[in-house]
Amino acid sequence: MYKRQVLGILTTALVLEATRRTIGPILPITAICFLAYGYLGPALDLIGLELFAHRGYDTARLVGTLYMTLEGIWGVPLDVASTYIVLFTIFGAVLAHSGAGQFFINWTLSVFGRSKSGAGPGRTVTLSGFLLGTVSGSGVATTVTLGAVAWPLLKRSGFSPEVAGGILSASGIGAILAPPTMGAAAFLIAEFLNISYLQVIVMAIIPAALYYLSIILMIEADARRMGMKAVAITLPSATTLMQTAGYQFLPLVLMVALLISGMTPFRAVFFATLLAIGLSFIQKKRALYPNRLLAALDAGGRGVLSVAATTATAGVIVGIVTLTGLGLKIAGIIVTLAGGNVFLTVTYSALAVWMLGLAVPVTASYIIAAVMVAPALTLVGVPAVAAHMFIFYYAVLSEVSPPTALSPFAAAAIT
Repeated sequence: MYKRQVLGILTTALVLEATRRTIGPILPITAICFLAYGYLGPALDLIGLELFAHRGYDTARLVGTLYMTLEGIWGVPLDVASTYIVLFTIFGAVLAHSGAGQFFINWTLSVFGRSKSGAGPGRTVTLSGFLLGTVSGSGVATTVTLGAVAWPLLKRSGFSPEVAGGILSASGIGAILAPPTMGAAAFLIAEFLNISYLQVIVMAIIPAALYYLSIILMIEADARRMGMKAVAITLPSATTLMQTAGYQFLPLVLMVALLISGMTPFRAVFFATLLAIGLSFIQKKRALYPNRLLAALDAGGRGVLSVAATTATAGVIVGIVTLTGLGLKIAGIIVTLAGGNVFLTVTYSALAVWMLGLAVPVTASYIIAAVMVAPALTLVGVPAVAAHMFIFYYAVLSEVSPPTALSPFAAAAIT
């Protein structure tokens, strides 16, 4: 038993350190505060916080829950990260190394960039963000990829660095909302609700379309207000691009088709990845020979590190919340403050998730809210599916909410 405690403490410490190194100190500090809460529960009575007090748990019980059960570090979040998310991350990296990412940008520029309106470049960036987002699932990665190509275009059109940065970051975070890949939280929704990933994709299609439409409408308004000018695009026609590299769309089409046929996301993305590798040999300079394939796998593996560390640390928080009953207490407080009113409960829940997102990234924000805020919504009659999608969309705001606004930081560095 003593050895298990030592191993449990070491594992927890290593998880927190890995998270600190990959995404910064805020989430590990938050997890440490929850650990302290689990240990010092009775002391809250002494300082007037009876509502949050509990009987307290010793080190053996805390370590047992976090290290020896599936309610802590090894829970649903890390399980999803080590299965589905890692494969989808590798899929995105393979497409990027095979030239699909650049093709998506060029194709969008060719189709939508040839406009006499000054809004053309901004519109093109937004739609490019959507196409890139369908395979990347990462707001920061999409923002950086877009920025490298699109910032000179936006600059020539007359967009200021601040406005261009806003367009890039807003278009980038849509990657977390855009099916079929979406962000890590989307896989967690399927697991928490025990539904298929295809159902999550179907639920996300209309909101994602409306999100990108809202960006385009804002760009149209700003372009007219700021007097933006059209920019000449020196690219082959969309028809020519489709003839030479239109096959780049096939892995996406295959994955969606396999999901619709009833195949598991695990197998669907596996076969789509194999197809992407095979198609890369059509153009010799993009062929994923062993060295390039290893580079793609390396990029995919590195890309999942932050997600794995985040989900493991979030598992620590979820374990404490479950052990102490804090989730039900928070849900009860929200419902009590709202007086059982659905509108007020939804409003308070949105504020709670938004504030949570000020400190922690999307995936962790969703996981914590799923066990602390979603129950409040279901208590007042909101269907569980709607409750989880609701907190998912507010969790995404952490990508643009300081101080954890990773996508705007990336866009600012570029512009």
